Amino acid sequence: MIGRYTEEIAKMIPSAFKSKGHTIYLLGKLSDDAEGKINANLLTPLIEAIKDDLVESVCFLGESSLVNALVECSTPRTLGFDITTDSEMDEEEFLEGNCGYAALITLNAQQENPFVEMMFDSGVSLMLLGHVTKGSLRIDDRACGYIGDYMK
Repeated sequence: MIGRYTEEIAKMIPSAFKSKGHTIYLLGKLSDDAEGKINANLLTPLIEAIKDDLVESVCFLGESSLVNALVECSTPRTLGFDITTDSEMDEEEFLEGNCGYAALITLNAQQENPFVEMMFDSGVSLMLLGHVTKGSLRIDDRACGYIGDYMK
């Protein structure tokens, strides 16, 4: 059932980052009953937000680590990211392990407030992660190279 919704979302909107300056959020929480499973309560509000043109891109984390998903979303348009990790988690676990969130979402400036309000009203967990860059990769104010370095 959940797989059908994620497939529908994948047809509606790209997973790749679209433009420098877009804000990156982590959306939702993975369900407690099965590791790596998306909580169904976040899918309906997410689909509504997409239909209301409040989202630029969506990438479900699934089995992928957060850092792999960030690189995967950056590669198609040779973009990058500048993010801050969750201070309540070990950095390596947050980036390489299961960070507990279900999807990466990017928004433009006009979409941000309405989207955040919609998710808050729906009770969906949301964490501001950072923003899309022109190609540089930064984590917690540390330079990690350029996306082109990872595309070779």
